Amino acid sequence: MMKGRWVWISLGLACWAIAASLLACYFWYSYELYRGLYERAMGQLERLTVFVNILIDYGNGTRTWFNNTRVSAGSTVFDATCMVAEVEYMAYEGPDWVGYPNNTAYLVVSINGLRNNQTHAWFWWFWDARAGWVLAPYGSNHVNATVVDGGTYAWAFRSFATWPPPPP
Repeated sequence: MMKGRWVWISLGLACWAIAASLLACYFWYSYELYRGLYERAMGQLERLTVFVNILIDYGNGTRTWFNNTRVSAGSTVFDATCMVAEVEYMAYEGPDWVGYPNNTAYLVVSINGLRNNQTHAWFWWFWDARAGWVLAPYGSNHVNATVVDGGTYAWAFRSFATWPPPPP
């Protein structure tokens, strides 16, 4: 009788070992499958996105960098800024405003709660390796304000007292 019990216990353990092995193989296969899908999706995402650096200079010595921020290819400086900060803006429509989506330019009036006033406003710059910080000659949602991979952009809260305002 003792021999019969050990046969059943051995058979049960063998079944458990086979089931556990099959389950482990299934999970390994699933892991490899989804890892491959993830890597393929990341490859596609890499082609559809760019990395940018964004500086927000509050004008009081406080500066916040958002480095290696992933944004959709084709995004503007305005779009990228909205991804890293709370932005309030006013839309201005004009029939001849070429280069602005739907002929609508955006004036940024507040970033993270710091609002434009009678003496100060938000200005944006882009970094040029040869020239340094360059004050943008167009609005942040203009087609020429489309971000580039590795580009560096800055918003600074500056006074109107001097023109052009000092760079960040």
